[in-house]
Amino acid sequence: MTSREDTIKDLTLVQKSDKNTLRIYGNALGEVAVKYRHLAEGKELSIVDDAVKQESREKLAELEPILADYEAFINTYRALPVPLVAYEVHLALLNVNALTRDALVKMSRLFDDPIGGAAGVKEYRKAAQDGAVVVRDLKNFFEEKGVVFNDNDPGYIFNK
Repeated sequence: MTSREDTIKDLTLVQKSDKNTLRIYGNALGEVAVKYRHLAEGKELSIVDDAVKQESREKLAELEPILADYEAFINTYRALPVPLVAYEVHLALLNVNALTRDALVKMSRLFDDPIGGAAGVKEYRKAAQDGAVVVRDLKNFFEEKGVVFNDNDPGYIFNK
């Protein structure tokens, strides 16, 4: 499940970059974010902590459905049509979520590879920080392009 970094070649690009196209794109991003918002709860670290305290592989297995959701989340974002002007921020979004997923894979193997599992925890924390930067960059992107979402739009999460 550990992967390479996505590049522009992995995206479905659209040439249009007008406000309406960017609004459609932002709302599509928002719909995916809402569907997978439980991934932002950050319960993964507490699962790992509990697994270590309880010496429980079963507890660690609770990461498996989260990993599957990260994979689906990433694949859904990868499949979205991306306006050419948004490709850089879209790649950052894809890749930070892939880093999070990859860190979780390492964390899920903690009992088989303690050093790798510990590295996964560190990488997970870094990816969470980087993810906050990517969300800020998305908000800045839409603001710079003059795209403001209505309160009932899924893209509303990207308003500043």
